[in-house]
Amino acid sequence: LNVTDVTTAQRIIAFDHANSEGVCSHWYARTPRITILQPKHARAVLHASTYRVHPPLMKHHMRQFFGERNFAFMNGKEWKFYRSAVHKAFNPAALEAAQHCIEKVACTLKGSLQREIDQGNDGDDQNVPSITMEILPLLKLATLDVFGLMALGENIGGCASLEPSPIAQAFEY
Repeated sequence: LNVTDVTTAQRIIAFDHANSEGVCSHWYARTPRITILQPKHARAVLHASTYRVHPPLMKHHMRQFFGERNFAFMNGKEWKFYRSAVHKAFNPAALEAAQHCIEKVACTLKGSLQREIDQGNDGDDQNVPSITMEILPLLKLATLDVFGLMALGENIGGCASLEPSPIAQAFEY
């Protein structure tokens, strides 16, 4: 590929060259790779093998993005243990039970963002209210708020204040 942007190259490989089932095999350096686009294929791959090897450069970037202890680096019994726990947490019945908490947190976040927009305008066009915020911290706040409501029965309040609570700060690494 004659592309300088990594994201564009990944899109070209994963989407443009995928077959009708959304699968594309290719080489990354000297390692054979496969990209999959459908959840049914991801499930089959993740259940078929518990051993994964990543090139050092990829490990470095994945650790930077996901942290030291993440599913991508787990192998063997450890992978099976956590896969089982995650599977139980994200089955359709569990997600349906969590829907009211997810909706409550989403409405709280929407209200807080609207409040921030109403209070301050950092856009160039003064006729269009706007704010600029990092999305990742907001996603962390929302995730912990949903977890707090579902698992702990406690409103952590991160989305209401748009600031990390002491619980949220404990998850920073």
